[in-house]
Amino acid sequence: MNNRIRVILSLAVAALVLLVPLAALAQETTSALRVTVYDPAGNPVPDASVTVTDTRTNSSRTMTTSAGGTASVSGLQVGGPYTIQVQSAAHQSQSVTGINLRLGELYAVPFQLGGDTTMEEVIVTASAMASAQLALGPSSSFDLHDLEDYPTINRDIRDVIRFDPRIYQDNGFVGAIHCGGANPRFNSLTL
Repeated sequence: MNNRIRVILSLAVAALVLLVPLAALAQETTSALRVTVYDPAGNPVPDASVTVTDTRTNSSRTMTTSAGGTASVSGLQVGGPYTIQVQSAAHQSQSVTGINLRLGELYAVPFQLGGDTTMEEVIVTASAMASAQLALGPSSSFDLHDLEDYPTINRDIRDVIRFDPRIYQDNGFVGAIHCGGANPRFNSLTL
């Protein structure tokens, strides 16, 4: 009986040892940003507020720069566009728009803030756009203009969706569509 328990424990330990390296091979499905903030003289700016906004979903993350003037954010959805806004008490705020992220890459964005903190008042007026949520997770919408202008062969929808940077089409597997690195069985396409 004692030998049987030792054999079972040995097999369990061997199975765990074999499964641990598989976790290291997991697919990367996100991207990251590193923002470095400098003052007009080129010195790092600590304690500046950095806000990263995904303009597709309007979700944002705010962080503070370190003593070296850097702030990093990871786990961002691939694609974009993203908007980065930097605010500092001693310097004029700045923002950058239209940043698109690639899968698994660290995108470095340097900022050099201006010295003057005076700013004019800006009033923005907007109205809500009527839309319906079709599914949770990443999504793309193509309007009539896109469908008419994108080059297609035989009016195949796969020719249109290939313009989304999160989409990969596996022609060796009967044209399977991978979204964000996921298996095609877990993706949904609504027309």
